[in-house]
Amino acid sequence: MNYEKEIESAVNDEPKNDTIVEEILKPKKAKSKFKLFSLVILIVAVIIIAVMAWNMFGKVNEVAVASVNDQKITQSIFDEFYLQQQPIFQSQGLDINNPEQVSQAKQQALDNLINQVLFMQASAKENVVVTDEQVQSEYDRIYSQFETAAEFEAALMENSLTSEQFRNNILT
Repeated sequence: MNYEKEIESAVNDEPKNDTIVEEILKPKKAKSKFKLFSLVILIVAVIIIAVMAWNMFGKVNEVAVASVNDQKITQSIFDEFYLQQQPIFQSQGLDINNPEQVSQAKQQALDNLINQVLFMQASAKENVVVTDEQVQSEYDRIYSQFETAAEFEAALMENSLTSEQFRNNILT
């Protein structure tokens, strides 16, 4: 057989043709390229599926709880606002263990937030601009009502506010 002669000549180091070696190596190169390509495709597919799943299920807090003139109020924004409002509700006698009172407080907080968004939209429509100096002036005026910085900080903490959140509240 011709095939046996070629193998025999390759073993005997007779310079015949490198075709046998090339033929043996070619499928291995093709197989390794195919495996690499398949692995890359698999990784890309997993990444795409992960991103899609994150967009569908990972943004639970991005559900809109209200819409004000096409501006959505998301669950996460409402939750933050409600957290800031809780001390006020509690000072008004809210019982956090009473589901009916909590439900009423949440509805009142949502109404307050909607009114705030409406006010901001109207201000923007009328081109009302509040400068940093005006915010700082109001901040200083309120700050001066406290005898010490510690009292002011305690009041912020009591209302679940940071200094930055308080400044933002001055804008609204």
